[in-house]
Formats: sequence, structure tokens, C-alpha cells
Amino acid sequence: MINIAVCEDEKMDSDLLERFIANVAQDLMLDYHVDFFELGKELLDEVAGGSHYDLIILDIIMDGINGIETARKLKAILPDALIGFMTGSADFALDAFEIDAIHYLIKPVDVAKVRKLMLRFLERFGKPVELLTLETSKGRVALPMGSILKVESFKKGVEIYLQDEQEPRWFHCAFMFVEEQLDKAQFIRIARGLIVNMDYIEHMEQAVCYFVDGTSALISRSARAEVRKQYNDYLFSRMKSMREKIEDD
Repeated sequence: MINIAVCEDEKMDSDLLERFIANVAQDLMLDYHVDFFELGKELLDEVAGGSHYDLIILDIIMDGINGIETARKLKAILPDALIGFMTGSADFALDAFEIDAIHYLIKPVDVAKVRKLMLRFLERFGKPVELLTLETSKGRVALPMGSILKVESFKKGVEIYLQDEQEPRWFHCAFMFVEEQLDKAQFIRIARGLIVNMDYIEHMEQAVCYFVDGTSALISRSARAEVRKQYNDYLFSRMKSMREKIEDD
């Protein structure tokens, strides 16, 4: 569980940030909780009372104690807390740098800016997220690899099936380009133009691969021996990791 505190005295900005954090957390499959505060003093009192936050997002211009001063006081209580700032001006960037802020959001905040902040937080927090990065006509899209179920060649592009999404997303890019980015320890090509996440596989028979959602696909005849070997190696590796985790506990 990632505990987040947001200190923002503008209700509209606070509501937008809440929505953007939820969108990014869903995409990155993050288990999180967020508390909102309107004043720096309220947040400081909460932390002084024993509450712990992994990520703290502060508006800089606030009534009472501003965000910069709030951050300095927070660092004295929670020296390991990771802090990001929001502001309508870049005038405070040097102050943010001195406090070792992980990111500096210039308003108006949007989901892309929040995504960048969360990714920087995860890098510093020690939970890097492996991403499949694709260029589209609307800009760059980054998809968490853990949420990808399968990739299928389709109409001069690829369809990417994602966890918790009913319909696939189509991207105008080469199938090979996607395959090169995917983690070979997690994904396997079972047929021409079809790659699957091995966590998505329910079981295999000689010629057919069955998936957890009840669907299935034929395994390419020429690749059957290698596919079964790779999948068996994956299952063995996963069982070994689970056994080691149980022994460590």
C-alpha cells in the first residue's frame, strides 16, 4: 500500500488531482490510499500525530504556511518522505530543488504530468514499473507490461489486450517492434502474430494454449516444442520463487 498525502487549498485542483491519481494508479496497478489537506498546518499536525506518507504532493502557494516551508518542516519529521510540488509558476523551482523534490508540476495539472510524477516516485520508492512505450498520433503512450495479457497482429498494427479492459487497444506499429520491448521472461510468442503473457495462460495441451478467461489459441506447429519448454521453465521459476518467499517468511 502506497500512502499519499495531498495538500491543496483549491477544491477544483484537489478534485482534478484525485481523479488523475486514480487513473494513473489503475494503469500502473498500484494499491494506494490518499488523504487530502487544505492547509500545511493540518498536514504537519497529522504527521506529528504519527501518520506516515510515502509520497506528499504540496501546492506551493497556500494560506498560512506555504508549500516550501511545509516541506522543510515535514523533512524534519519524515526525512525519507518523497515530495512533489504543484504551482502556477516556475519561480520556486530552486527552492524545490534544494528540498530534493522528485517532481515539480506546473498548473494546470493533467494526467500526463501526474503520470510522470508517479513514475519518478516509483523509481525512488524502489518499485520501478516496466513499461511498453509506443508512439501514437496523440503522443507517447506507456503501458505497464504487467497489465498486458496478449498482443496480436491486426490490420497493419497490433491489438493489445489489457487487464480490466473489455476491448483491445489498437496501435499503428510493427508487431516486431512491440515484441522486442516485451520481457522475454514473461511473454511468449505461441504463433505467428500472437504473443501472450504467461500469467494469462491457464494450461497447455500439445497444440492448444488455454487462457484464464476461457479463450484459447492454436500453438504454431513449428514452435510447439520450444513454446512448451519456455512455458515449463517459466512455471518452474515461478514455483521456485514462491518456495523461497515462503521459506523467507
